[in-house]
Amino acid sequence: MNPLTIGLTPFERPDAKLATAWALAGGLAVLDLGRDRDAGLEALRRVTKRARGPFGVRIPEGSAWTHADLPDSVNTVMLPAGADVASFPGRTVAVQVVSVAEGRAALDAGA
Repeated sequence: MNPLTIGLTPFERPDAKLATAWALAGGLAVLDLGRDRDAGLEALRRVTKRARGPFGVRIPEGSAWTHADLPDSVNTVMLPAGADVASFPGRTVAVQVVSVAEGRAALDAGA
């Protein structure tokens, strides 16, 4: 078994430095894109340039990020419960749930 360590930038802030450090350390870095689109785009640019490999993003509930917004280096997308898991083809999709019901619904939706 190969354990997977995920580093998620906290507080719905696109922290490019933390995500890059996590990626360079060998974990799966997940950059929270936050609610400020310009800050999220800048952080995506920075992590893509510095991480030297694939990383993930977390898309907050109610935000309008799409598959086309993400660079090819994003291989994992973390979505809120109830989001359309099929809207990010070719990428690993994880769903953040906070109840058994949300977990079941995510599995039923294809997560």
